[in-house]
Amino acid sequence: KGAFVCSNTNEGVRALRVIMKEKRFGDSGDNVVIEDCLNGQEVSVLALVSCDKILPFLPSQDHKRIYDGDKGPNTGGMGAYAPVPFLDRGDILEIKGRIFMPTIKELLRRGIEYNGVLYVGLMITTSGPKVLEYNVRFGDPETQAILPLLEDDFLELLFKTIDGELPERINWNEGSAVAVVIASRGYPVDYEKGFEIVIRDHSCILFHAGTRIEDRILYTDGGRVLSVVGLSHNLESAKEKVYRCIEKIKFRKMYYR
Repeated sequence: KGAFVCSNTNEGVRALRVIMKEKRFGDSGDNVVIEDCLNGQEVSVLALVSCDKILPFLPSQDHKRIYDGDKGPNTGGMGAYAPVPFLDRGDILEIKGRIFMPTIKELLRRGIEYNGVLYVGLMITTSGPKVLEYNVRFGDPETQAILPLLEDDFLELLFKTIDGELPERINWNEGSAVAVVIASRGYPVDYEKGFEIVIRDHSCILFHAGTRIEDRILYTDGGRVLSVVGLSHNLESAKEKVYRCIEKIKFRKMYYR
C-alpha cells in the first residue's frame, strides 16, 4: 500500500525507482518520506475511546508481506492472530499510559472530543514500544482475529462508546484466534478474478472480502478473497484448525501463506 520496508541501501534505491521513476503510484510518488527501519515485534493495539476513557482490546499481530518468512511486497495483510504471547497486562498498561493517553490529551487540548476506535500500530523494540501508525478505524485483518474472542455484546460496546458510558473492562474468551487470508494469486499486483469458490468445511469462521454471488454461486472478485478464522484453546491448535479448514476451500489460482 505504498510503503516499502527496506533492509539495506540497495532495497531502498529499488523502492525509490519504483515510486519515483516507474510511477507505480502516479503523482503521489513525487514526494517520499524516509524513516528509520525499526526492528522488533510488530503489534496492533485497538482501543475504544470515549473522551478521556480508554478501553484496549486484545493485542494482535498481523503479517503484511505476501510470502512466507515475511518476504516480498507489503499487502493489506495476509493474516493475523490474537492475543500475542509477548505482551502481558503490564505491557498493555504501559502502552495505554505512554501512547494512548498522551494522544487523547492532545486531541482534547485541540478541542477534539474523540469517541470511537483508535488503532495504534506499534513496533516493540528493545527500548520500548514505538508508534508506526494511527488509524481511526478497525484494522483488517486484525479485527477478524480479535472479535471472535469477544464475549461482550459488540454493538452495545459501540453504543456505550458513543454515549460516554464505557465499562471498566471487556470480557474475553481465554482462547486464541488465527485468521489466514486467502488471496488471488498475483495479489497485490496483477491477479485474475471470477473463479468459482467451493467451500466444504464450515467449522471455521469465514469473513468475505473479494467475493460475489451470481446465480447462487460464489466467485472470487478481488485480491484478498476470504479471511478464515480458527478458534481454539491455544495458539498452536487454533493455527492447526484454520489450515485444516483451508484445505477444504478451493478456487483456481488460490494463494495463502
